Amino acid sequence: MLYSMTTQRSIAAPIADVWSAWADPSRWSQWVMMEMTSDFQTGGRFSNGKAEGGVYKRIVEPSLLMFTWEMSRYQSGSSVEVYITEQGDNTLCRLDHVALQHIEDMHDAEVGWAWAMDSLKTFLETGAALSWEQWEARAQA
Repeated sequence: MLYSMTTQRSIAAPIADVWSAWADPSRWSQWVMMEMTSDFQTGGRFSNGKAEGGVYKRIVEPSLLMFTWEMSRYQSGSSVEVYITEQGDNTLCRLDHVALQHIEDMHDAEVGWAWAMDSLKTFLETGAALSWEQWEARAQA
């Protein structure tokens, strides 16, 4: 049995800004608060320097990004799909992490991507990312 999870955020930012936050490694580095390297093209690799990364499988600017997710504590084979759509004055960003092989990996992905998506939203709306510690404190309040 394979597992998947979905999370989404409505972001008060233009679609081009949301796309750029995923596509430009210097902007991605700001909201994930890790040094990202990226060869942003289909077949290109990305990494955050912490044994997490993957390969871009499909890129359709500004609405779709698909990539494999390689993480040392997960079994291989999972992938991430990011859907970006205009929603009135906002942009909806939905992330599906699919083909996780263990329920524990799904739960871990739910927490990790919830923080990442909140940080993306905060970064694009305020200019300041949300650290893991800030996110945890806010979640526990």
